[in-house]
Amino acid sequence: WELLAETGLLFAFYVVCYSYHGFVKAICYQMSTYVISSYCFSFFTQVSHLQEECFTDPKKLEELSFAKRQVASSMDFAADSPFWGHVSGGLNTQAI
Repeated sequence: WELLAETGLLFAFYVVCYSYHGFVKAICYQMSTYVISSYCFSFFTQVSHLQEECFTDPKKLEELSFAKRQVASSMDFAADSPFWGHVSGGLNTQAI
């Protein structure tokens, strides 16, 4: 039901945008939200993985599975902050 409700609300959002703004403006508005979301996602994932403490011996990493490598090469930031948990969508706690 949740997926169906989300799809329905997304469709309703498109209909409202297209009816109020026209096709071109609605596409630009829609794409701007996707671009901003993808920049935020990229920023928060890179902050968690591109820290000096995250780089370990490459030979040790070769022995680990993909999931274990991801955990070993990531770190948390502000894990107990509700603000950063909400803003980052939980990406601030990747290594927990």
